[in-house]
Amino acid sequence: MTRERRCDCKDPTGVTLCVVCVAGILHRAPKTVYKLAQEGKIPSVPTSQRHRIFLKDSILYWVKNQEVGFAA
Repeated sequence: MTRERRCDCKDPTGVTLCVVCVAGILHRAPKTVYKLAQEGKIPSVPTSQRHRIFLKDSILYWVKNQEVGFAA
């Protein structure tokens, strides 16, 4: 049985994203996002051994730079 996670973004400035929002952007499960972040494959800021925050601008920049096959 899987537990559905809900967005818990509490940043009124919109600077950070929660793992659920990042998972939605990347079309991945939150658990996968945490694993990728822990491995250093996606940008994140560790706040403790188990928790991370994601900067919105960094995530969007990272996604943009993952494009492949685009020829100008």
